[in-house]
Amino acid sequence: DSACVSNRQESFIKVSWASSSTTGALHLTSDSGNADLQVNITTQLMGGTVDTNALIQVIDSAATPAIITCSLPSGGGCSPTYDYQWQSSSDNLQWTDIPGATNSDLEFSGPVTESGYYRRRTKTQTSDAVAYTEAAAIFIKH
Repeated sequence: DSACVSNRQESFIKVSWASSSTTGALHLTSDSGNADLQVNITTQLMGGTVDTNALIQVIDSAATPAIITCSLPSGGGCSPTYDYQWQSSSDNLQWTDIPGATNSDLEFSGPVTESGYYRRRTKTQTSDAVAYTEAAAIFIKH
C-alpha cells in the first residue's frame, strides 16, 4: 500500500482599512506580496424627495396634474452621473416605467384618466446603484 501525502499551502489575503475618513488607503497583504490602493468612500445613493406641493394632488378628471418636482439625488459614487426613470402604479405596490419620462421632474402633457401613484427611480451610471423617491399621489374627482 502506498500513502499519498499532500503538501498543500493555504493562501490568504488580509484586508484592513487604515483611515476613519472618507479617503484612505486599502492595504492588501498576502503570502505572495503586499499592495496598497488609494480609495474614496462614498455615501449611499439617496433618490431625492418629492416637493410637498406635488406630493398629493386631488384634481378634476379634465384637469392636467401639476408638475411633480423632486430634489436632486445625492451620493452613490464619486462625482456620479444620474439617470432618471419615472414610474407609475395604480396600487403603490406594482410599478411600471413611463415611456419617455426620464427627466428629473415629471410633467404631464394632459389629464390623467385614473388615480395613481408616481415615483422617480434614480440610477448611477458608474455603480448601477438605485434609489427611489417616495410616491406622489394623484386622485381624480369624478
